[in-house]
Amino acid sequence: RAAARSGGSAKEASQAFLRSTYYRSWSRAQLNNTEYAPILSVLILAVKYKADSKWRSLTMLEKAACMGSVLFSYIFIYAAATQGGIEHAKMRPGAGGMSPLRPIGAFGRYAATALLLYNVVK
Repeated sequence: RAAARSGGSAKEASQAFLRSTYYRSWSRAQLNNTEYAPILSVLILAVKYKADSKWRSLTMLEKAACMGSVLFSYIFIYAAATQGGIEHAKMRPGAGGMSPLRPIGAFGRYAATALLLYNVVK
């Protein structure tokens, strides 16, 4: 509809949207979350199953690992989706368009994953 009002074609409008910073940022955030969500879900399920099979509640460490994985995933997604354009040559926290929340979310998610793994195998 917008393309028809502006006199352009729908194909040009869709190509412009796919090149937009908005689309690229949200696409990266979604793809990254898609990589981590399945393994985190399985690890959370394994931690809960292990606790339930022993007829006990989750320990504080297990709760922290489960909640941390979700919280830090949300932080990373928010940071990646809202950071705008990126200059890869200058990419570091707070520079080149990179949000300082992005590495906090990423490293927090790595730590939560390690903590989940620890709770599964201990």
